[in-house]
Amino acid sequence: MTHLEHPSPQLLEELARLRARLAEQEASELKYRQTEQALEEQRQLATLWQEVSDEYHRLLVSEQRAHAQAEEALQKQTMFLSSFIHDLKNPLTVVGGSAEVLCHCLLHVPAPYAAQLTQMIELLEAAQTEMMTMIEDALDLAHLQADQSLPLAAQSIDLVDLTRHVVLEQQHMTTFHKIVVETAAAQLIVNGNATQLKRVLANLISNAVKYSPKGGEILVKMRREEGAHLRAIIEIQDQGVGLPATELQAIFKPFYRATNVVEQVEGTGIGLASALFLIEQHGGTISACSEEGKGTTFTASLPLLK
Repeated sequence: MTHLEHPSPQLLEELARLRARLAEQEASELKYRQTEQALEEQRQLATLWQEVSDEYHRLLVSEQRAHAQAEEALQKQTMFLSSFIHDLKNPLTVVGGSAEVLCHCLLHVPAPYAAQLTQMIELLEAAQTEMMTMIEDALDLAHLQADQSLPLAAQSIDLVDLTRHVVLEQQHMTTFHKIVVETAAAQLIVNGNATQLKRVLANLISNAVKYSPKGGEILVKMRREEGAHLRAIIEIQDQGVGLPATELQAIFKPFYRATNVVEQVEGTGIGLASALFLIEQHGGTISACSEEGKGTTFTASLPLLK
């Protein structure tokens, strides 16, 4: 038996120390490599963060510049639209004045022609009213898009009296519909701009007429709502084509028109957006419920003074 077959205790101890030192060295090298790797990852992350930060800053500056340009363009558009609408109002005012003059001339027109002339004057007045409403709606839309409020010049208004007046005007424009007013309230006094509220009512009632092509009854209900805050409630209900349930939330958006009427009934898609804008300017709300093929009900709510 050789000496190597029985190593001495000293040799075994030396081998054990060598193994331990080797293990320590390997652990140290591993730790060093891990540290270097971690540092490299940190450097990469720092570079990536800087790139992301720079890109974010670039996008932010670009967005701010685009927003400023959009604001400037919108302001110019609003100014142009306001000026354009003002210019359109002038000839329409002349048309309205001419219709009034013709009305006074009816007394001197021979009977056979008076009825025909009266009908022509009524058509002229109806067209002028419709055009003026569209112009005012467009102006409201410009204010809405520019996030501008309207000067209300508010005063106490009897909503019942105002609604009856609008109903008479709208009834005068249709022979296929019967517009009925129902209210138990003698008065509903609100604080607002009579011209603007009249336009809202005319918009909603004319819509009910327009989207009830087969005629029928249009019901205008008014009531007083008690509670923590007194409210005047107006409901305008028609028996027309109705609206798809999935589109009810979109009908107050500018230029939106329901898919079931867009090719059948003419319209601009700004009337309801204008109505919502004006009602909200008065601290009120407006909503719609509908069933396609059976009709639509618009409900407007305004704060009551008493």
